[in-house]
Order: sequence, then C-alpha cells, then structure tokens
Amino acid sequence: MERTEILANFNDKEGDIQFLVLSAAVSSAGLNLHGACHNGIITDIVWNAGTVFQGTGRLFRIGQKRPITWKLVHIAGTVNDWMEDRVVRKFVPEVMARMVQAPIADPELQRFLAFEAVRVMLSQSFNRYSWDVQRVTAETPQLTRARTDLPSRSVINFRSARSENIGHFYSRVVHLMMQLPTFRGGPLSDKDEKYQLRQVINKLRIIGPNWVDANKDVLEAPGFNFSRLTWNKIVDFAEDLDVDMDGPEETWSKTSGNQAARGAQTSKRRRVSGPADDD
Repeated sequence: MERTEILANFNDKEGDIQFLVLSAAVSSAGLNLHGACHNGIITDIVWNAGTVFQGTGRLFRIGQKRPITWKLVHIAGTVNDWMEDRVVRKFVPEVMARMVQAPIADPELQRFLAFEAVRVMLSQSFNRYSWDVQRVTAETPQLTRARTDLPSRSVINFRSARSENIGHFYSRVVHLMMQLPTFRGGPLSDKDEKYQLRQVINKLRIIGPNWVDANKDVLEAPGFNFSRLTWNKIVDFAEDLDVDMDGPEETWSKTSGNQAARGAQTSKRRRVSGPADDD
C-alpha cells in the first residue's frame, strides 16, 4: 500500500489498521493521525526535543475529539538517561528564550523555571534540574554541607531516590514561588519578601541536594508529601546554609529596573505569609 492509502486506512474508524509504527524522523511533521487515534507511545530518543513536540502534534490537530495521551518510554539505568540529560540541557535555553521574563532579573532563576517548564511539557516524573545541580555539586563537593561523598560527573545515578527527591523539591519551590505576590504581578517592594527571595535564588543550585540529604528520615517517613513543605521552611533552610553564594557586590533588581536591597542588610525580618504555610 502507498503512504496515502495507509494513512487513510489508519484514520478511518472502520479501517483494518489498528496501530501504526513510525520513526520519529518520519512522523515528526506533515502527518495527520488524529482521525481514529488519540493515544501514542514514543520509544526512541531524538537529539532535538523539538522533534518530539512535532511528533506529538500529529494527534493534537483540529478535529480531534478525544483526550490525547502520549507516553515517552525510556529504559532507566541505561544510556537513555544520559541521552535524555543531554537533550533536556540542550532544550532548556530554547525554552528560556520563549518564556516571559521572570520578575527577578536573574539568569539562574530563569534557567531554573525553564527546567520546570520542560518537566511539564515532556510529562517527566520529576524535575531534571536535579541532574543539573548534582553535576555541579559532584564536581565541587565543598558546596554541599551534608555530603562529601558525592559521585563524579560520569557516575551520577539519574534515577536514584535521591535524584527524584531533589527534583520533587525543586518543583515544590517553583509552585510556592509562583504564588508569591512578586510572581503574581505585584511590585518587588516588600523588603522581607526581597530578602527571602534572595536567600533562595542565590543558593538555588545547592539548596536542593542539601535539603534532601538533611531530611532523609523525613522523606522516608510513611505518608510524607512535598505539599507539606512551606515557603518559610525553605527560606529558613536556605538561611542556615553556611556557603556564601553572594559573590561580589551587585544590583539585584526586577526587570523593570527597580533595585532590591541586599538580604544581608535585613535584620529581624518579619515573616511573609507564604502559600500553604501552616506554621
């Protein structure tokens, strides 16, 4: 059968072709597969994440009448993890370029938010920013207070419970950040909120691994859920980290150009009522 005949048969609800096996290179563009299909499975990893979205778009078409489900199947503990790591890190700058600028003009914050956006876009089980920060702390263990036996860059356990918990921690941080007044369109004028944001953002790359390593017992407790983690608890933990990440004196500002005070100048701060704060 010719290609057009195969596609017509597949899209026909009365057709005799029940499933279609295609390579990502062939199916990434130019095909309409939504006539009688709303479930898809992707098993091969491509080096360009855009190709994945082109492929999933074959079912997200005008005229699709049913909910669409795509499953990305990878084999944990294999070269698939290393390939996914490379694909995600390559894709993050593209996402950053398309994102609305974060209310705080900080490149690492923008990168951090992009990793969470990729998690949602690719339906990942946890935020792959976890892999990114472990790569750094593995090469500079002095930045990690609770661990000195971190693996080298080449042997990071991508699918370990630790990696997943770090990823879940960062997703929770994003969720709580998005509910702060600053990220909901309000001005960055509250000194206490400036201080809190600075404490967390300046230590983004180390707070996740440190928090997970310091709370192993909590994480292993029956019924633990990251939804119990509040903004103020995250800020308190960031304050306790004894690594100076401030660097040289610099202006920390909103994208509008309004200057923010350095956190070190704030004393006896009043707590901001963060989202889901039950303290």
